[in-house]
Amino acid sequence: MNVVICPKATYQGVISAPTSKSEAHRMLICAALSDSETKIYGQFSNEDIKTTINVLKQLGASIETNDKYLVVKPIRNLDNQENIHIFANESGSTLRFIIPVIAILNKSVEIDGRERLRERPIKEIIDCLKEQGITFSGEKLPLKMSGKVNEYNFRIDASKSSQYISGLLLAGGFIKEDVNIEVTSEIVSSEYIDITIDIMNKFGVKVEKNGNKYVVKGQYKSPKEINCAGDWSGATYMFILGLMGKVTVKNLDINTKQGDKRILDVLRTVGAKIEVSNNEITVEKGQFNPFNIDADANIDMVPALASLASICNGVSEIRKTERLKIKESDRQKETIKMLESFGVKCWLEEETIKVNGGIKANPECITLPNDHRIAMATALLCSFINEKTTLIGMECINKSYPQFLEDYKSLGGKVDVLNF
Repeated sequence: MNVVICPKATYQGVISAPTSKSEAHRMLICAALSDSETKIYGQFSNEDIKTTINVLKQLGASIETNDKYLVVKPIRNLDNQENIHIFANESGSTLRFIIPVIAILNKSVEIDGRERLRERPIKEIIDCLKEQGITFSGEKLPLKMSGKVNEYNFRIDASKSSQYISGLLLAGGFIKEDVNIEVTSEIVSSEYIDITIDIMNKFGVKVEKNGNKYVVKGQYKSPKEINCAGDWSGATYMFILGLMGKVTVKNLDINTKQGDKRILDVLRTVGAKIEVSNNEITVEKGQFNPFNIDADANIDMVPALASLASICNGVSEIRKTERLKIKESDRQKETIKMLESFGVKCWLEEETIKVNGGIKANPECITLPNDHRIAMATALLCSFINEKTTLIGMECINKSYPQFLEDYKSLGGKVDVLNF
């Protein structure tokens, strides 16, 4: 999909946040491993969630979907079926969560994904499960895995991704006995583990944490009905547009475990006026002060934060960005490239992206990488310039936020879809 973004002076209106991808992955897995049927409310149209739904169906769950909710009937056939083929598409979360689940279900499975997913690291979770009797044909996709877990005592290096820990935790809620997980490295993005523990708790499973050790206690029991909250990552883009007017985003839980609600702290530093009322957050025009943030716990926000930094006065710093290199693209490199295409002075210094605010170029056309977050951040930058810009390859937003352009237009943005 190719589009033309035509900038406006102000953006204002009210939208609903997209359903949280982070919560949806976890709820789906808990429901599929639970004791009975679960109805999950939300909109599940993005490609990553569709991937998790399809993978769980292949493992034996029954999942019915409609516009407002989905119904999950848990996996019941626990026999070791041969020739199960799973395609994880481009979803790193699906892949890293589902490998431990396959192990505890005692199934023989072939797993593959698209080209970029084949490059993303999974060696650590493979090494962890090998220690407990699971066999793998390799250390990257495509691969085959089979075997039965010997003991529910796991040791994991999580220095590259907290998703390894979340995957083991999620799998542990299926087991009657206690499941012990020892993390042998520093823990990155720990707030995502908090999301996992919170969702598991809603399905009746407790997780005890003592330092770098986790103990999973109990088995999943369906809450019967549960609501999947709005996504703070997706809302971030719309909040930044609020700096050019006034934007309200509904369907957000201010008490959520989602770490990306930290965007409100950043916007306060920038000088925005923020109002919080129940599940609605309103952002109004600010003073455009520079900001400084450690992005380790909010790594998915970096492209949006870089776009924000481009309109701030002075130098903003986005620190600890190394893990961007193993995302859907080399997102660290692509973020710098994106800013430079708009004439923004920026540079990388010891894994810190530094941005000296000021947009000095109006690109006529940009070919996007296949990276949803870079695409949406680029659309933001197009909103801050004087001339229209053509974006090639905008369809990648379907991975996390399919309604992004519709929400953008509802706030006053003008988007023309090109038919070529």
